[in-house]
Amino acid sequence: MDESNALEIIRMLADGVDPETGEIFPADSPYQQSDTICALHTAVAALETVQKQQQRKRTRPDRQGQPWTADEDRQLRKEHEAGQKPKTIARKHHRTTGAITSRLTKLGLLPLS
Repeated sequence: MDESNALEIIRMLADGVDPETGEIFPADSPYQQSDTICALHTAVAALETVQKQQQRKRTRPDRQGQPWTADEDRQLRKEHEAGQKPKTIARKHHRTTGAITSRLTKLGLLPLS
């Protein structure tokens, strides 16, 4: 079972719905008790947070957060002086556009903002 299916089942349980039948649990069901409902909603929120973190991690550039090397700084300087846009440079260096702009500023190639 993948995480999305598990999350959907927990959401249904938190809403008092039987995930197999779609029927609402009877009033005496443990899934209708307030503590159980609160616990399930807490679990849903936690799983959603984990999913968002994993999605960000999957979409972030490979070198995000890695130290800059002297060679990379030299290449960055050349690309900037050649008039390349930060977005283009970012793709080449596997970093974010913000990281490129920040590094260019640190190297004295862009004014402080």
